[in-house]
Amino acid sequence: MLDISWSGWKWSPSLLAMTTLAGLLAGYYWVWSRSRFVRLIDALPGPKTFPLLGNVLDLLKYSTDRRLCVDWIKQNGYIFRVWIGYYPAVHVSHHELLEQILSNQNHITNPIEYKLIFPENCLGVLAGDEWRHRRRLLTPAFHFKILDGFASTMNEKSMASAAKVEEILGPSAGSKEIDVFPIMVKLAFDVLYETSMGMNTWSEQDTNTYAESLEGMEHIFMERVVRKPWLRIDWIYKFTSLYRKQMQYSSFFNNFTEKVIRERRELQKRNAAEKHSSPQPVLNNNNVDEEDMLTRPKERLALLDLLLKISEENPELDDKVIGDEISLFISAGYDSSSVAITWFLYLIAKHPEHQKLVTDELDLIFGDSDRPVTAQDLTRLKYLECCIKETLRLYPSLPLMARYLTEEVQVGDYTLPKGLTVLINIYMTHRNPEVYPDPDAFKPERFLPENCIGRHPYAFIPFSAGPRNCIGQKFAMLEIKISLANILRRLRFSHSDMSGPLEISTMQLTFKPKDNQCKLIVSKKIAQ
Repeated sequence: MLDISWSGWKWSPSLLAMTTLAGLLAGYYWVWSRSRFVRLIDALPGPKTFPLLGNVLDLLKYSTDRRLCVDWIKQNGYIFRVWIGYYPAVHVSHHELLEQILSNQNHITNPIEYKLIFPENCLGVLAGDEWRHRRRLLTPAFHFKILDGFASTMNEKSMASAAKVEEILGPSAGSKEIDVFPIMVKLAFDVLYETSMGMNTWSEQDTNTYAESLEGMEHIFMERVVRKPWLRIDWIYKFTSLYRKQMQYSSFFNNFTEKVIRERRELQKRNAAEKHSSPQPVLNNNNVDEEDMLTRPKERLALLDLLLKISEENPELDDKVIGDEISLFISAGYDSSSVAITWFLYLIAKHPEHQKLVTDELDLIFGDSDRPVTAQDLTRLKYLECCIKETLRLYPSLPLMARYLTEEVQVGDYTLPKGLTVLINIYMTHRNPEVYPDPDAFKPERFLPENCIGRHPYAFIPFSAGPRNCIGQKFAMLEIKISLANILRRLRFSHSDMSGPLEISTMQLTFKPKDNQCKLIVSKKIAQ
């Protein structure tokens, strides 16, 4: 073996190679740490960092991300930087600062980390012109006339959920403590299953499997992005058990959507053949409005049908892309509606005075009838809407979201460099005492029209804001409002600890309640 001697030391080729590599890495780190990119980020306030680790140890020692964000904001203000290993991120939680990012047409790119959880071909991961093109293609599927056509499904499923709770309560007029979250999850899935794929319902086992798979993907996302940042490196990640679990979850989602799309195409072919073989009525006007056709009860189309129709003139929407968009719609819709409904019920159970105002409003409109909620009814449910918005302020389903900067931007007193990930902290933006005095209190009156005058439009963004806002937000609000109206027409809610403070939920990617946190005392409405 060749040895290289120097001042009495003997260097083997392997030791020399390792020393050379270490020197190169140290030199690269020295140059990188003095780059303009790093200097601009470190010009922001932020928690103390450790070499190589950054702030990873801080993230690991807290039980919830919410507590950490609160502490860091108190210490550093509404804009600060953190390092997750070598990955920088800037937190922004002031409406005036985040408006400069969210309202800008050039800042519509989601960070690469979104590809770790979202389907590869969906709207959530596309950027630039690709995203704009896809958004234009999908927007007609969320037209208000089409959404109104889904109201009957939302009425039916929410009434069924209320009936399910009544069944649990039994024939007596007494009350019972019930964990409402699983029931609201089932409600959300049933609504999404029919409105997105045209199927009437799915089994409780399918619901549980789908929900567990989604939660498993969220857990993997948080592990790779926050808790174990070295797992962002694909070749390392592929040796882990998390990778094998992700493959199982992805296979489940892909097989599920492929089966549904295949069956839907076969159904469309059979319907077309039957229609062709049957005598057709003569129409007085050949120029039938397409939107009117889509909203007729007997011909109402699910989201999947609309995407298949759009794909006829847009071949880039193949079955894989359509499946990915459906998967994104279900995963996002399930969280936004089931979590919001659950937190709403929790909050009014803790605040009976507000529950009474909501139920009085419902009694005034519906009395003791069991008729479905109509579009006209929704416009009259003013206080219910205030309570929903206050719930979304306190417990937004997605407490954090992110943008990747494709160009340098000035935010307040700081210059944020191109290539940086900015974390939009919706949770803390909604709890800014400058906008919402006594920010942790449940006060629905904040959203009465007279109290909203002059409020900054980016101070309340439960579905994001700007050009890349949530395409399904109107669907979510329609479902939440109809579901809660039907549930509260038949049921009343209270909490075993009426005087205790609101509990802090566990935050993964979304803001779900802890186990048994939403066990509420439920009783039937007393007939008047």
